[in-house]
Amino acid sequence: EIMKRLGDEHGQSMILMLLCMTCLLGFTAFATDVGLLFRAKRNIQIAADAAAIAGAAELNYTDLPPVTAAKAAAAQNGVTDGSNGTTVAVNIGPSMGPHAGNTAYVEVIASQSQPTFFMKLFKRSSMTVSARAVATNGTGQGCIYTLGTSSSDGITGSGDRKSVV
Repeated sequence: EIMKRLGDEHGQSMILMLLCMTCLLGFTAFATDVGLLFRAKRNIQIAADAAAIAGAAELNYTDLPPVTAAKAAAAQNGVTDGSNGTTVAVNIGPSMGPHAGNTAYVEVIASQSQPTFFMKLFKRSSMTVSARAVATNGTGQGCIYTLGTSSSDGITGSGDRKSVV
């Protein structure tokens, strides 16, 4: 009787299916949390970029301090210093990189705590995403900003002034 039960293969496919479903659901949960963290990283990078540009735009003027302008631009993009575990640090003269200490540049480092949903099972209830941006004033009179530094990465115009290619 015992040997007959040990040789019975009924239910094996159910066990394998449950193991596979557990793995698939685990990967889906992990992908969900990571996707939300990438989205949060993109949003905080947008805010840091806008803040650095706003701070650099105020370097040549005395009406608004660059730090105030940078933090206001970050807040307009949903990243407010001091709220919900968010910090926005503005440095006139970057703290690192090729322009470190050069007061013609504005550096913004923003970080924000993001809640996780499925990683809580592994005792990770939140993770911190951060972004860094550095900006300066260019020498031209342009009104369009691009992130590329070479002519092939930027925007080029042709014909009359109304068309941009």
